[in-house]
Amino acid sequence: ITRADDIWEAANVYISGNSFSSDVTVGVAFQDGDVSDALVTGNSFSNSVYAILATGIDNGPVDATCNWYNTTDAYAVAAKVSGDVQFLPFSTSASPMNCLGIGPVVNVTNDPDRSFMTIQSAIDAPTTIVGDVIEVSARTYVENVVVNKSLTINGPNAGISPNGGSRIAEAIINPATNSPTDWSSQLILLTADNIVIDGLTLDGDNPSFGGTGDYNVSMGIVDFTGQANVWIKNNIIQNIATVGVILADDAGSMTSGNVINDNKIDNISPTAGFGIGVYTGNNTYADITNNHMTNVRKGIQGGENNYLANTGNVNPVWSGNVIQSYKIGIWNNLAYGSATPVSITGNTVT
Repeated sequence: ITRADDIWEAANVYISGNSFSSDVTVGVAFQDGDVSDALVTGNSFSNSVYAILATGIDNGPVDATCNWYNTTDAYAVAAKVSGDVQFLPFSTSASPMNCLGIGPVVNVTNDPDRSFMTIQSAIDAPTTIVGDVIEVSARTYVENVVVNKSLTINGPNAGISPNGGSRIAEAIINPATNSPTDWSSQLILLTADNIVIDGLTLDGDNPSFGGTGDYNVSMGIVDFTGQANVWIKNNIIQNIATVGVILADDAGSMTSGNVINDNKIDNISPTAGFGIGVYTGNNTYADITNNHMTNVRKGIQGGENNYLANTGNVNPVWSGNVIQSYKIGIWNNLAYGSATPVSITGNTVT
């Protein structure tokens, strides 16, 4: 079935109750037309190369929810759809039809009935607003994420320590590009205040680029604009070329209320380059507590170029960290002027 250009299009297109056999290359195609009135639902697509294809359309996406695609795997369903098509939720059976098939990422606060295939699409959705909680299911996500709203992003191991806790299957973020020497490459970029990142695995080694334990990204979690009240906890951060976590403000404004707690940080370029587990600087204050860092060149390099007083949490605490480093364990570097001193206690460095 094809719906083409504006001259021939029909209004109120409704396609339902059809069965498309395995010898059909494309089940339903929309080309160069307005799809605001189109609905494709309750159809069965059996092994079509593309169940639904949309090219050059206006006023998308095509509403193609609650169809059966001969699979219950959301990623296999996504492979059968091309163009601006809203296929979630999908049916998990051919008969009876239902709308139970969801993607691996859900905004559980404000839009629990809608799901997403990527973390970024969940963040970008207009229905995702300040204060929402996004839950990320266990699987691998190949994407570089920008968090530009005040959100909580929970992996399946939110609240579970990677340092002795009993964890379940991980939600793993791999880099989408091979850019270990590009300082603008990171797995998660933070550009808003009041963000929580909890229970994810950030792995800078994307196996599709070849090798094992390689570095395919420069940094793990990054804030270059001095965000406040950022919590990074219960994450595994590994195979990163330059810095595991960096909180800093290129403009030098004072921010505080940040916490980096109980993360497992491993293989951050231990024998060459920067190789820093956690970095803070330029008047961005943070508590750094109970993290385990192995195979790093420097464990904590913090307070760097701090010269303004912390007007939020007085005397930030760096404590309870276990650090195995190749050069420096903890380096409180270049604090001057009115910089607030850091309390450094109870750490283990080897």
